Amino acid sequence: MLAGTDDWLDCAQVQLLAGAAAGACVSAEMAGTGFGGAAAYLLLKRCDHRLLAFIALATVAGGNLLSVWADGLPGYASTRFVAGLGCGLSLLAYSLLGMTARPEQNFALNNYVNLIAGAVVVFGVPWLFGLAGVNGLFLLLAATALAVLPTTRFLPPHAVLVANEVTSVAATSSRPAHFPRVVAGLMTLVYFSAIGAVWAYVAEVAAARGHDPAVTAHLLSVGLLAAGLAGTLSATRLQSRRRTSIIASCCAGAACTAGILLHSTSELIYGAAFVGFVYLWFLAFPFQMGLLSALDRSGRLTLLGMLLQTAGFVIGPLLVAPLVDAQRYGQFAAMCIACFMIAFGCALVVRRITRY
Repeated sequence: MLAGTDDWLDCAQVQLLAGAAAGACVSAEMAGTGFGGAAAYLLLKRCDHRLLAFIALATVAGGNLLSVWADGLPGYASTRFVAGLGCGLSLLAYSLLGMTARPEQNFALNNYVNLIAGAVVVFGVPWLFGLAGVNGLFLLLAATALAVLPTTRFLPPHAVLVANEVTSVAATSSRPAHFPRVVAGLMTLVYFSAIGAVWAYVAEVAAARGHDPAVTAHLLSVGLLAAGLAGTLSATRLQSRRRTSIIASCCAGAACTAGILLHSTSELIYGAAFVGFVYLWFLAFPFQMGLLSALDRSGRLTLLGMLLQTAGFVIGPLLVAPLVDAQRYGQFAAMCIACFMIAFGCALVVRRITRY
């Protein structure tokens, strides 16, 4: 559901509002997502999951339908906030994935779904805009939310039904249970801050290095899909008991590929580094979420991890924006590498004090 945020920004700038106003609408949607995610975190143990999921999908559908009839900046900002609120509440789904017996396999499946949805957005949204304008996107998102609304009755009503499948870290570590959770949360935040920084400016870096824009655009779309699928497939083949080892290896590999990606003047090396970077990103994600799930079987840490991931995708680009504007790509690369190595260290700390 959040995949349409960037598309909303692009089309809103052209079709609806001035650039600053469009940015305000996107900010309103992201703010709604943050509030919704926080509400889901607080309600996870207090509310029937089926009811919460129903409310989330209904809110997404309602926000997008209201956007069709909205007019002017206050109207659009308000309706996008409502839609974002529903998206934040729908993060409940990640908590439910985390409470299953094999969370890594299910998060890998989530990767597949996101990649397929992304491909549909890339190839289908331009046609949809040409046919129905930006309202077509709103109607599509609303229809999708309404179509899956009946599936909420198949969800477990409460976490207790699945929370006992795996023992908690508290039973296997002499340290307080919250310590590895804090370290894992820090790892998630700094890792995705680096991922977000690289991802936000990967095309701009290519342009600054003199790479062909058409070749870069083709590489980013095809490379993302191919490398993402390969990374996800690899994740399904690896054993979950090696979570922290896999995460640490991916952090070290991401630091190397990011450094090459941000320094390379060769299109071939740039492309190879990008493919490797995306491969490691999608390989690590199921194990990162699986680790958070193992550290807290209630699902709250998994949901918090998704909020930290979203925060990272916002914080990372903001931190490196001045460096990109000044074309200080060496410092940009150093900051990203430092974040990846901090995440690497956090993974090793969690490995040392837990059985994961």
